[in-house]
Amino acid sequence: MERMILVEAGHRCAIPTCRATPVEIAHIDPWAKVLEHKPENLIALCPTCHTRYDRGEIDRQSMLTYKRQLQRLQARSAEKSVAQPSTSSRPTSPPASPSIQTAPVIDADPFPKTNIYFGDYELVWPPHLFVDEATNIIRGSQRIRDNFAAVERLLGEAFRDSNVVQDFNALSNGMLFGVPNSSKITPDEFIQELIARAYDIPIQSSPRAYWKRAQNGTIKALYRDLTKARKDFSALISNFEENGYLDQAFPRDCVDDHARDFVDPAIEIERRLGVSGAWPLNPQTWDEDTFLGLVEVFHDLVSRPREAWYHDFANCGMHYSSFATESGRKLYRWHVNRIFEGANLPYRISESGEYVGRIVG
Repeated sequence: MERMILVEAGHRCAIPTCRATPVEIAHIDPWAKVLEHKPENLIALCPTCHTRYDRGEIDRQSMLTYKRQLQRLQARSAEKSVAQPSTSSRPTSPPASPSIQTAPVIDADPFPKTNIYFGDYELVWPPHLFVDEATNIIRGSQRIRDNFAAVERLLGEAFRDSNVVQDFNALSNGMLFGVPNSSKITPDEFIQELIARAYDIPIQSSPRAYWKRAQNGTIKALYRDLTKARKDFSALISNFEENGYLDQAFPRDCVDDHARDFVDPAIEIERRLGVSGAWPLNPQTWDEDTFLGLVEVFHDLVSRPREAWYHDFANCGMHYSSFATESGRKLYRWHVNRIFEGANLPYRISESGEYVGRIVG
């Protein structure tokens, strides 16, 4: 049975973002709990990803969803191979890897008709979160133009620059990458392929140390840089505030709606944390306990706005709506854990379980 699981996984880690070798057989439900080996409870994972799973970073439902997707794609691949004549010269496209940590409702074709070049694209979100949020936006109707603005906003946030948004917008004008769209690719197909190939798109990362800094030894692998972490966290919150992620907790004033309740961030943060003067953010004044407390407080305050519009009357400014709390918090946790890792701090913000959103060692 274990051999069968290994063969199904191609003797590689089943997580699309990893695909490392060699692999181990992991139980989705712990062996100590179920005391039996069943194929639906086994999956091939490398030692690193097995550790991630044991720590709860990959929940059971996501793993089961991934296995169901994998089985469906394999079945379709087999059916297509049988349907095609053996003498056919047309190359067979490999099935797209299903996405883990998501529960998409889109029954995507593993053999897409289009083959869009994504070489210039770079994600600033984790791919599983982009897939999850894109799927949620178009859930219930795969007519993406019904949520065109929401999809456009997502692409603007999840990718490094405006290339993806420009290409997406050009499709409705009969253009693709600045030239006539002879292949008739629709916005729907474009997004479907982005979802299917999200794990193949590189993620933006911080540049490695340049020669002079590396030779001077200023980068120390074991150095705890609390100052860097505080500075990076303050920049993260500023970015979130600018993009409306705090507007559900702290609604902006509007010239047309003076009756809306105004919440003073300074008062609310002091109420939650018991520390005065924490807003506006001033990272130079934080001790470590205050910093970590703020990390937990803002986790409970952020929420991703899926819709935004500019109110031009009296230069009122941007307004945000259709908030997705879970998506905002997932993105927040991903960024915060990267900040901790980049500063070599022995902390992480829990991503699941009883202590989700809280600091653990």
